[in-house]
Amino acid sequence: MEKHELLKELSKLSVDEVYELAHQAHRHIEARASLNFVKGMVVEFETRDGETKRGTVKYVNQRTCSVDADGKPWRVSFQFLRPVMS
Repeated sequence: MEKHELLKELSKLSVDEVYELAHQAHRHIEARASLNFVKGMVVEFETRDGETKRGTVKYVNQRTCSVDADGKPWRVSFQFLRPVMS
């Protein structure tokens, strides 16, 4: 479906229907993101202080990964993780 066709169809929906559609799309994106990470994978991420951490995925949750970096557990959103290629 073309972008302009999609926007035309969206304009026919109520605010509640658009909200529900956006919520479902968000869940779908999160589910697809989680497929990129598996237990045992080595990943990197930036801390709030700007420090780069490297660690191993211990658990893949619905919205985050539990990562062991420097012997400390971190809960990191998929969007901040990047795989380390060896």
